[in-house]
Amino acid sequence: VANKMSAVMCTMGPDRGRLSFKVDAERFLELSDQPGMAPAHYMARAFWITVAEPERLARDELAGYVRRSYELVRGNLSKKLQATLADPPAA
Repeated sequence: VANKMSAVMCTMGPDRGRLSFKVDAERFLELSDQPGMAPAHYMARAFWITVAEPERLARDELAGYVRRSYELVRGNLSKKLQATLADPPAA
């Protein structure tokens, strides 16, 4: 989102297949306690979660997390920059 990360999938190495994304600060502890979810390495301080096996989550649930991550990152941009971005496609 405007050169900012909103979701990351590891494609190589021992963490291959893991998906990380930003979550609401209020939900960070709740989600990081869920099986298969953990605070993201180096990004937990910014309220990022890593899902070890994304395929275990329902597609709609995972899409909701990624969409919310996009919204959180976009919301931290200036209003001027937000206005230049196209609306994301519907889920």
